[in-house]
Amino acid sequence: MQSGFSERTFEFCFNAEFCHLNAALLATHPHIPTQNAEKDLGYDVEFEIKRGGFVKSLFLQHKVAFHASKHAGRNGKFFNYHGGEYYRFPVDNDQHDTLFNLSITKGDAFYCAPCFRGNRSLEAHWRAQTIGKNSILLDPRQVGRAGSGHHNITYGPAGEKPAL
Repeated sequence: MQSGFSERTFEFCFNAEFCHLNAALLATHPHIPTQNAEKDLGYDVEFEIKRGGFVKSLFLQHKVAFHASKHAGRNGKFFNYHGGEYYRFPVDNDQHDTLFNLSITKGDAFYCAPCFRGNRSLEAHWRAQTIGKNSILLDPRQVGRAGSGHHNITYGPAGEKPAL
């Protein structure tokens, strides 16, 4: 089942909520690269966070996942791995490797994806300011390098057991 909202909409809602809830920690406004630059940089947004006398960056690559609620077709290995329903988003191998390397060299680089679906859920989380609490922040190092071929990242309903 599709998410019911676009990646761009999720990205905007998550980022706006993050800025609102963490305004006192932000060193400056979020840096959002152009779509062309995003491919090379590997992330959708960079937040600069104040920590003591230092500033540290948080890099996020937003994704919107497909939700599988039952065993069907070719999803058997994912469904069995998660012991039931799960979320899945496709991975661009080059982008994944870039985000993986960014996580190693700069730290705090994550995929950010919702653990909910549907416009009504997005609206409810938006109003309650709980989008972040109901999303997964996944360090690409948790799932390893992509290598070659087509890959997806899957995770359970609450963000558990992420896998490439």
